[in-house]
Amino acid sequence: MITIITNGKRRKAPTCWREVTTDQAQRIARDWDCTDKIKLFNILTGTEYAKVRDSTELGSKFWDVIQFAYFPAEVRNAKMPKVFKLNGKYLSIPKKVGRLSVGQAIAVRQKMEQVQARLESAMKQDPDFKKYCFKDNFFFDELVSFACAVYFQPQYDDAPFDDERAEQLEADILKMPITDVYPVGFFFLNQQLNYGKRSMPVFLQRIARRMPSVRAFLEWLRWKSLPR
Repeated sequence: MITIITNGKRRKAPTCWREVTTDQAQRIARDWDCTDKIKLFNILTGTEYAKVRDSTELGSKFWDVIQFAYFPAEVRNAKMPKVFKLNGKYLSIPKKVGRLSVGQAIAVRQKMEQVQARLESAMKQDPDFKKYCFKDNFFFDELVSFACAVYFQPQYDDAPFDDERAEQLEADILKMPITDVYPVGFFFLNQQLNYGKRSMPVFLQRIARRMPSVRAFLEWLRWKSLPR
């Protein structure tokens, strides 16, 4: 973390993915257009757009805060833990989503369908629509915290699945480093995406064809946009 000053106020800001919360990372995946650097800075620091735009205090620290976001390898390659630690509890990670309850599976699928619908709408409205992804052609990064909460809640509470309790647990997961949460959430989501249906939805295929390598796109954006 580094200390930055905006509008005369000191605050901490991340300079690598290990220092980014799951909430911040998911907001990047959901809300950032891969172009607006000030918005990216706002997400990572909790600052206001206009105040950052007009700031004369940030200097080179503006670039120190945002440049790592163009290289998601630290998140993409984060190792799957043997157990998931949540609020001091060690939770085992199920190896197959098929062993989870119908209610859990439905909760996650509904969220995934909502993301699909939003992406499809965005792509229709903007022919140049771009989606930030931590892994190539995987479009559900914003749901990793929800997936973890849904899958771990029964084990955490030693009780049947409860969607309201899962939402409460998600609030705690959102505060955790994205490098701890992403590999587990991705595993659950990817398994659920493939469970019972192996083909990628047509509109996701269209996005994938337009962005055959998100990683390559981000590399290009880095060299095109950042100062040298």
